[in-house]
Amino acid sequence: MLPEYFIMIITLAIVSYILDSKLDLNIISRGRALAKVSLLTFLLFFAVDSWITWRGIWEFSESFLLGPYIFNLPIEEVLLFIVAPYASVALWGTGMKIFHRNNL
Repeated sequence: MLPEYFIMIITLAIVSYILDSKLDLNIISRGRALAKVSLLTFLLFFAVDSWITWRGIWEFSESFLLGPYIFNLPIEEVLLFIVAPYASVALWGTGMKIFHRNNL
């Protein structure tokens, strides 16, 4: 079975990077601010997801995963916590550019 979850996350990262580059959003150049937001998101989501999966409230289907785990979370889930903040800012920046608001 293909690792669909991993493919989805990599696609999200690539599309976000393309938006950032083509629309001159300059998200990467604001590395310190992006790092702060990403770290906060990562810590919060990692803690919550680890606890929820440890309690058995939800689980991940093995057939859609690569296999490696960090604690009780699949590597794809941890990667999502890194990619999601960047993708969110890229989507927000794209909306601002589309509606001609250049105050990034």
